[in-house]
Amino acid sequence: MAHAWTIIARAGLSGVTLRSVAAASGMANGALKPYFRSKEHLMVATFEYVMEQIAKRLETDAEGLSGFDAVRAFSLQILPHNQQLVDEARVVIGFWALAAHDATMAEVNDTHMGRWRSQLSVWVKEQEAATGLREGITVDILVDGLMTFLLGSQVSVTVDTVAVRPEMMAAHLEALLNTYLPDDVWWEAGRRGLKDAARMRDVG
Repeated sequence: MAHAWTIIARAGLSGVTLRSVAAASGMANGALKPYFRSKEHLMVATFEYVMEQIAKRLETDAEGLSGFDAVRAFSLQILPHNQQLVDEARVVIGFWALAAHDATMAEVNDTHMGRWRSQLSVWVKEQEAATGLREGITVDILVDGLMTFLLGSQVSVTVDTVAVRPEMMAAHLEALLNTYLPDDVWWEAGRRGLKDAARMRDVG
């Protein structure tokens, strides 16, 4: 799968074939056919591979963290702020393009997104217990907002390469998280994130 996701990330789904993946893997032509009946089956396996890599990294980066600290660690394994994560985002976007018209693939996506939402909900509840949330913000609203930001950023960075820069992702995340905090907490913690985001855009 490591070879497949690299090819898909660089050439797109239209540029990948079972033959090209077999060749990149040092396997004989036709060796993958017993495992993947079609290019779509290969795409599902590649998407699952990317999700697995994210989960492995998260086990290390979020270990011992809670609340928004854990949310940051999680988000920085998804937000495309370096080349590897940009390549993973391209694979995910390619999968979404197919899943939009395939119920089975959509179900695979829903399963993984459901896991992300459940984990984010745990951490957001921890933050709520520690500092409270801004008035009118519920756990569900916050998690929905985070998911929209994370998934939308994968598209923005890979498509709008002029206005959206990978190195800005961390500052944008910090600014977003701080807007969910109560005013008194936001005033102390939020100014730094907002200033960093503004400074990075001005430098560009």
